[in-house]
Amino acid sequence: MSTVESDMLADTTAAAAASKLDETALRREVIANIDRRPDALYGVYHVAAGYIQLALLMIFVNFRPAGVGWWIPIVLLVGWTQFRMYFTLHEACHNSLFPNRGANRIVGDLLSGTLFSAFSSFTTLHMAHHRLFGSQEDPGSVDYFVRFETRSEMLIFFLGPLLGFSILEKVKTNAWDPMLATLRTTSPSSAPSVSGPTPRGKTSEVVVLLLVQGSIFLAITGFGARPFDYFLGYLLPALTVFLFLQRLRMYVEHGPADYSEADYLADNRRSIVRTHRTNPIERPLFSYMNFHYHWEHHLCPTIPAVHLPEVHERFTRPHLDPDDRAGSFFATLRRMWKLPESHPGAS
Repeated sequence: MSTVESDMLADTTAAAAASKLDETALRREVIANIDRRPDALYGVYHVAAGYIQLALLMIFVNFRPAGVGWWIPIVLLVGWTQFRMYFTLHEACHNSLFPNRGANRIVGDLLSGTLFSAFSSFTTLHMAHHRLFGSQEDPGSVDYFVRFETRSEMLIFFLGPLLGFSILEKVKTNAWDPMLATLRTTSPSSAPSVSGPTPRGKTSEVVVLLLVQGSIFLAITGFGARPFDYFLGYLLPALTVFLFLQRLRMYVEHGPADYSEADYLADNRRSIVRTHRTNPIERPLFSYMNFHYHWEHHLCPTIPAVHLPEVHERFTRPHLDPDDRAGSFFATLRRMWKLPESHPGAS
């Protein structure tokens, strides 16, 4: 057992013996004692790093060596880059990327356009996730509100996005349902909406999305000389690798890792949100901007990511349920592989 895992075992043993955590009191204590101001340089670094990485990949697409085999690393790396940029967009939707709300909105529009979304729709869906996580009403529940009877079911579920199996689900939850909600709230018979952009604002977001995607199309295709490169080099990674990484991330953060501990479809159901200490190898691949402190983020969504390590060390570490923390993503994945065996009906 590693030192990190030993420390975490001691912490979680103490937590299990303690009385039920009063999250409201803990939240108040954190908010009263932690700096909630965003770090502008931290935000600039992560925005710039994502776009520089994407620009270098687009340059490579334009000047790649001959041979279809190069498309495999291109699709993987572009999808991974899009996944990285999601975390920056997430901070912007919480107004935690920059101190200025207008700067968060402008950069949020740009990032959401880069990731095929409108900023207001992304923000609405994400706030719904915070209110409803752990239930089927959560827009993201398609990625974790499941039960696996066999490992074959598990593999199909997690690898399905790489084969395009989750595209229709995502179109429904991320585009179709928000569009219907917008139509309902803007109809004459509906009560006036008190939040979100005006219809004109939503139109401007669509314009931004089209401009951003048009710019990417021109950049990656040599100003339209190779239009199919946009599909292979940008759209395909978003529809496969990006959605695969998002599903895997959502599950390790919110999905059961042991049905004897928690099962959304059984009597021991509870809302799961899991923090991972991670390691230097995992962090650049799977978690940016301290997103692995996920329990802390759900406790206090208004606290910028740059301050979450301090929240964990000073306030939440001794209180987390044993099932709500892990030494690494790999440790959670190992537990998940044994899920069918932990089912009450398993022999």
